[in-house]
Formats: sequence, C-alpha cells, structure tokens
Amino acid sequence: KTFLCDSFVFDDGSVEDGFSKTYRTYLHDDYSLECSTDEYARSRNWAYALIALWPVGVPLLYATMLATNRKAIGNRAPNEASKSIEFLHRDYDHRFFWWEVMRHL
Repeated sequence: KTFLCDSFVFDDGSVEDGFSKTYRTYLHDDYSLECSTDEYARSRNWAYALIALWPVGVPLLYATMLATNRKAIGNRAPNEASKSIEFLHRDYDHRFFWWEVMRHL
C-alpha cells in the first residue's frame, strides 16, 4: 500500500479563468502524507529495499541458522539453538534438514 496514491484536484482560487487545475497526490492509507514529499520518498525507498531484501534475506537467514546447527540436527542431539529453529527442520528427515531453505528459493 506504500505505492498507492490518490490524486485530487486542488483549487486554491488563485486562477481566475477556472480552467487551470493543480493536482496533488496523497497516500491512499494516510491522506496527511503527500506523495511528492521527501517523507513519502523515504517510505517508498524503504519499501523497495525490503521488497528486494526479503526473497534473498529470509532463505539466507534460514540457511545460516541451519548450517550453524547442522551437527546437532544431523546427530539428533538437539541443543538450545537447534531446538529454537526446530520449525525449520522438524518435518523433514534429518538428512534433508536444509529442505525448508530450498522451498523458499
């Protein structure tokens, strides 16, 4: 919803012929935020960055956590860390503990 802006005709009464119209755009979910401001640009840039980061960052994070705990998972000798990431590997045979990462690629 960060990218959805609504456009409105702005008439401040300064144009005497009545034909010139100025348009202003505001964020659909927050009409106090004009889409041409620096604040909106920062929000939009954060959204673009997170859209790019999410598909790479989540599998990378999962892979790092699983790789760090691969011995505990493979030996079926759980430690605190491998227990905390059990949601990533409990549904798979211990030889295929990394499969959740593959599902996210």
